[in-house]
Amino acid sequence: MKERQNEIATVIEFYNFTGVCNLSLTPAQLEMISREKLIALIGRIMHEIKPHVIYLPYRGDIHSDHGVVLDAVAACTKWFRYPTIRRVLCYETLSETDFGINPETLKFTPNTYVNITNFIDQKIKIAEIYKS
Repeated sequence: MKERQNEIATVIEFYNFTGVCNLSLTPAQLEMISREKLIALIGRIMHEIKPHVIYLPYRGDIHSDHGVVLDAVAACTKWFRYPTIRRVLCYETLSETDFGINPETLKFTPNTYVNITNFIDQKIKIAEIYKS
């Protein structure tokens, strides 16, 4: 856990973030937290930072935490509770997306693309920070 915190601190420094919301939740155990509690934690952050765009893992992602996060954050995107949100996008996680065995899950079919050519070298360098 300490190694992961150090990795996150390094990424924060690389991106020069002015603020980060860390809920300090245990990885691979999010399904053990009550949905109500998780939605309340995320909702508090949504009200605090007032995001315009939300990025979420895709529904077909096999990682259990990603599914929990998708459901909890999606519950926090209702326009009448969080009026600053204008757009919700799901992204592909190459190590997790489309590995699910549920035949009812649709294959990831993107309809929005962002050109990251100018940032790809930095993105790869930052991704390499995560060893744990």
